[in-house]
Amino acid sequence: MKWLSAGLTFVNVMTVCGLLGGIAGHGLNKTVAIYSAVAGLAAALLAYWGTCDAPAQEEAPEVTPSPTTPESKPARRRNRRDRGLAVVAPASERYRSIWLWLVVAIFAIFAFRSFCNVLFIDGNELKIQSPNNLGDLSLHLTYIKNFASGVALWPDNPIYVFSKLRYPAGIDLFNALLVCLDVDVIRSLVWAGLLASAAICYALYRWGGTFGIAGFLFNGGLAGFQLFKSFQWKDYQGVNFIAWKSLALAMLVTQRGLLYALPAGLLLLYQWRAKFFPRAEASGTAESARPPLPFWVELALYATMPLFHVHTFMALSVVLLFLFFFLNARARKQLALLAGAAFLPATFFVWLITDHFHAGSVLHWNPGWVQNNGDFARPLAAFATQQGTVAAPVSGFFGALNHFVQFWVINFGITLPLIIALLVLLVMRTWKQRDEPAPVKIRLISILATLAVLMVVLVSLFAYLSLGYSLFVVLVLIPPVTFAVMIPLFASLLQRDWRQTIPLSTPFAFVIPAVVLFLFACLVKTAPWEWDNIKLIIWAYLIVLPFVWSEIISRWAFPVRAAVCVALFGSGFVTLFGGLAAGKTGYGLADRTELDAVGAVVQKLPAEARYAAFPTYNHPLLLQGRKLILGYPGHVWTQGFEYGPDSAKLATLMNGAPGWKETARFFRARYLFWGREEKTNYPLSKRPWEQESKLIATGAWGAIYDLESPRESPLKPQG
Repeated sequence: MKWLSAGLTFVNVMTVCGLLGGIAGHGLNKTVAIYSAVAGLAAALLAYWGTCDAPAQEEAPEVTPSPTTPESKPARRRNRRDRGLAVVAPASERYRSIWLWLVVAIFAIFAFRSFCNVLFIDGNELKIQSPNNLGDLSLHLTYIKNFASGVALWPDNPIYVFSKLRYPAGIDLFNALLVCLDVDVIRSLVWAGLLASAAICYALYRWGGTFGIAGFLFNGGLAGFQLFKSFQWKDYQGVNFIAWKSLALAMLVTQRGLLYALPAGLLLLYQWRAKFFPRAEASGTAESARPPLPFWVELALYATMPLFHVHTFMALSVVLLFLFFFLNARARKQLALLAGAAFLPATFFVWLITDHFHAGSVLHWNPGWVQNNGDFARPLAAFATQQGTVAAPVSGFFGALNHFVQFWVINFGITLPLIIALLVLLVMRTWKQRDEPAPVKIRLISILATLAVLMVVLVSLFAYLSLGYSLFVVLVLIPPVTFAVMIPLFASLLQRDWRQTIPLSTPFAFVIPAVVLFLFACLVKTAPWEWDNIKLIIWAYLIVLPFVWSEIISRWAFPVRAAVCVALFGSGFVTLFGGLAAGKTGYGLADRTELDAVGAVVQKLPAEARYAAFPTYNHPLLLQGRKLILGYPGHVWTQGFEYGPDSAKLATLMNGAPGWKETARFFRARYLFWGREEKTNYPLSKRPWEQESKLIATGAWGAIYDLESPRESPLKPQG
């Protein structure tokens, strides 16, 4: 725990100090990187010394049974679970499970295979291992090189001309600082991935045990069981028809922000569980014990999360909000202090990554996640030999019901039924034990009030985002009408005693916000591409994993447990190893000769200059961190830009249409790049810049022209 806390604090403090130093110094440089690294190391040492390696939740003794009613150790643990108290194996037994070391070994295989080859050199080519990572890694390389080039922070958007950078690029900023310290880009990517994988594996274990690690590695539904039909190991969940893809292959490898956000978010969840739900004695009084993390580390990890991963910050905030509603006054004060102290820095980082709040809202009512979107709406096609023959969902009540069942069962298998069973079990157990003593008890009216508020919010969002009602109707008319409908129902539950209290167990306190988070992600779109809501769904899934095990599966006999785990993780197991086996020779990303030659030329040109070029994900200018008028359209669209008219204007510029110089000035483009992609995609271009603009450099890779300088005598080829 100490090493995890120290490592995350090092990344956090170094990145934030680098950002602030880059803002003050108008860009990153070696001096800023050195000071940031020193500050990060100092903070890491303080975090190491201040972190409790064995928190009270794990050190509290077992409840001593009465001499007249002796109990076995398993019986005592079952009794404690039934009362909602924490059950943790002794430290001496914690790491002895063969199943633990088996899943850790598989995690290590995944990490070494995925990140040692995340970017590698093969002859004259730069290659990657995962086909999912072609576009994503190219974008991250653009950000890393752009930060490291010394541009003023917060930088202009390198993939769209009329914007500041709209991306939570904290982990890329960290890699850029390493580049400023003369660490090779490939080496920094490999070590960042490997060390982050170790941190994620350990954080998953501390939050969810062996089951938590397995749940992350092998998430899946039914698609992977096609192995018994085709007898081929491959990524069955990676096809376009399956939405619930492998979290390890499709998320961790491609979404670099998760390298930091996953271990940091899991550590914060572990901190809040240990802090607010320590193990209790038989008397039912909670122990007051020191939480694992010092407050300043907890604050730093939470307040800066928007810089690294916005969806993780949203998920953690939902959990905090529910804990605030549910816990007692003392806990509320601590949560209010954390939220209050984090408000200004978190707002600052959100302001940075949203182009100073100029990014428009993409919230939209979208029930069903992606069950009605394109190929995702036809999950049965993943099982067909001729996928085009699988019909789209039919209309009507029974057709919609059949499609609903197909989508969620094929994608998630028995995962969702287990979570529903867990929720029902917790509600029933909580109501049954309402009159028993417990460490934490809350009034039923507070839960009902929270449900009422959530219902009002959902109805209001539906009215505003989907039906287009005015703000007056949404804010003034809908809330009182909704409350009026719900009050009689709630009053019937409180007719005996409005002060009725119920026990708040650890599972109940975390499962409820996780379910709400999942429902929100399935009802409201939070990004231009609906599938990106998986960044919220992954947190709902990870939060409930330990409780699915402790409250349901672990109580069954071994044969039943084994069968359920195979049903849960079998598809994901096949998918993981099938995906790792793919791409044995890698996938080409860039030509090294071309990339190095372009890099040698643009290094002599202003880092802040913007170029006119063909928009593609692996353009050599982007891979060297230079700014284009328009980057890869898929990346531009996911950041919420309506780029259609600008794309058309760029085409007229690159085709040399009349007024091309005025178009270049409109885009603030200083240079024009004419290379392999431009020749292929603009074959009819008149290329007037060859006669009117200064030739900066030329070679086998192409040519660069200065659009603001007149033509001079031809230069000798370079590169």
